[in-house]
Amino acid sequence: MFHTCFVYILLLVTACSCGDNGKCSFDEDGAQKCACNDGFSVKDVEGKKICEACSCGDNGKCSFDEDGAQKCACNDGFSVKDVEGKKICEGGKFIRIL
Repeated sequence: MFHTCFVYILLLVTACSCGDNGKCSFDEDGAQKCACNDGFSVKDVEGKKICEACSCGDNGKCSFDEDGAQKCACNDGFSVKDVEGKKICEGGKFIRIL
């Protein structure tokens, strides 16, 4: 019994990897989850979760859709623009000066 449990735990630990840019853990159901470093987001690659570079600039949150394409959720007053092939949240709030 001990040997079987040890092997299972060892396989469970080695099977969890988010790459070099995040920390891997398991939720209560045993599903892998990644806590990515700043500037990285979770992406499914061939059925595995990895932390991949993802940035929408300082004014939005970056993530990946089911197809692996980058998407941006911009803060209020900002919208997604394509800048040199990258999606960036640009714009800003206008202040009326009287």
